[in-house]
Amino acid sequence: MPVGEKMSWLIDTYPLCLQDRIVWLFFDFISLENIVMAQDNWLVMIGAVTVMSFFVVFCLIVVSGCQEDQQIPTQPNTSPTSIQSEKDKHLEFEQCLKAAELGDADAQFNLGDMFASGAGIKQDYNQAAEWFRKSAEQGNANAQYNLGVMYFTGNGIKSDKQQAAEWFRKSAEQGDADAQNDLGAMYLTGDGIKPDKKQAVEWFRKAAEQGDVKAQASLGHMYFIGDGIRPDKNQAAIWFRKSAKQGNTDALYYLGLMYLTGDSVEPDKKQAAEWFRKAAEQGDARSQYNLGVMYLSGDGTRLDRKQAAEWFRRAAKQDFEPALEALNVLDNFR
Repeated sequence: MPVGEKMSWLIDTYPLCLQDRIVWLFFDFISLENIVMAQDNWLVMIGAVTVMSFFVVFCLIVVSGCQEDQQIPTQPNTSPTSIQSEKDKHLEFEQCLKAAELGDADAQFNLGDMFASGAGIKQDYNQAAEWFRKSAEQGNANAQYNLGVMYFTGNGIKSDKQQAAEWFRKSAEQGDADAQNDLGAMYLTGDGIKPDKKQAVEWFRKAAEQGDVKAQASLGHMYFIGDGIRPDKNQAAIWFRKSAKQGNTDALYYLGLMYLTGDSVEPDKKQAAEWFRKAAEQGDARSQYNLGVMYLSGDGTRLDRKQAAEWFRRAAKQDFEPALEALNVLDNFR
């Protein structure tokens, strides 16, 4: 009998999107350490660089996030396809079906997984939802989580965010880290549930303590800006570091900022550049732009205008407006 897996339609958590609000300040010296507080809890790092005896102003984006554009994955990541003959797959399906029809909760979950992934049977999200429901009603935490995902996305079942929250809660209360993270995200955004930042923090914490990479980054961010909890940059750094070690892009970015500014960590611009580089290589436009600024000023990296232009170009390909402006400025001074 195949061993089913949970769907990985995790809800993306805070910070959820970028905005293009930038504060521009002009200085007559090279600096990457001038911080100003902008409106709505937006921080902007201002850096001025001298090019061909003219003073050209760039800025390092420090904090940007909004809750309106939550991005939800639309396809499941269920059990990986194994190298089996169609005959073997069909036999496994038949065995699983018999056990499921006899009321075995694990078999019902596995059967739902097979319908969701198309393993051994034609993919059918409606059937997947039905078998996940049977298993979930018997208390299977993985099935409860998957059913919550299907209610959230509307795949195989009519979308119902309140039902999604209820099934996430049932699974989360049994200790499922994915469900805890996603329930925290729903409390944070108020999507299908009454917003409650304190509840968001608590569910993120439960998931983060189990090693959930997204929950660790979200908890770090909430400590960083004091959202639903007293601001604590030391705690923010701790959770960002845990998440960054697992490769989370947002955590890598925020660690770069903290090392750049010396915010609750010993300032280290070389470390800042390395964390930005890791995030930039994952495609983070903010980090690509920031790394470009650092190469252009030689602050934390060697002075390298070609590298600066390359990172600006990568960010510009994502329509990151500051990078587009930076490239225009560099072109004017050729």
